[in-house]
Amino acid sequence: MSAYIIGFAVLVFALLAARWFTTRKGLGVTVAALVVCTVLGAMEARLALREHAWSSAVSEMLGFDAAVHCQRMLAYAVDTSPVLGFVRYDVETGIPHHEAYLRRDTCDSLAEFDPAAPTVDQVQALHILTHETMHMSGEKNEAKAECMAVQRDYDMARALGATPEQASELVDLYWPDIHVTLPTQYQSPYCGPGAVWDENLDTSPWNLSPQMQVTVAD
Repeated sequence: MSAYIIGFAVLVFALLAARWFTTRKGLGVTVAALVVCTVLGAMEARLALREHAWSSAVSEMLGFDAAVHCQRMLAYAVDTSPVLGFVRYDVETGIPHHEAYLRRDTCDSLAEFDPAAPTVDQVQALHILTHETMHMSGEKNEAKAECMAVQRDYDMARALGATPEQASELVDLYWPDIHVTLPTQYQSPYCGPGAVWDENLDTSPWNLSPQMQVTVAD
């Protein structure tokens, strides 16, 4: 649970508890405030558990500890940026921080991820998680990070509960239908079968096939 939520809850409780001790008329207000604080605390705890699960998936892919943070409701309410996720870099060294920040709606779609029948928003949210993971690995170039990510979306889907068949279908949806709609800075002729950035992974969208799914799953 984040510190500002806890601090806010404690402050509200202390103020209203003091009022209640002063006058019994404040009992209703105190109970209402406690209910609100309890609900906020439960929402924060649920989000923290999801962040932990996504952080574990990202850390496994990277081979070192990394964290995923979701935007909180207040920040999202005033956010006008189109950025769906980002990773910060050290100003002096250029080394990426091992922390990814996802916009609230990205996290909401990721939390609703249904591997059996993912929506376009859910597929995109999962890919954003993979894309930001590539930035945490050290890749700054957006197009190359994107190309690295499309070759690893299968693994991320598997880490989040998809079967081999479901993960393959997700990859087949993202690469031909969603990737091509991205801004030009995320696309490159270097990305594709036999191209410069082709890592020849079994999980690349151009290598996955029904015949290969069993091999990949092993």
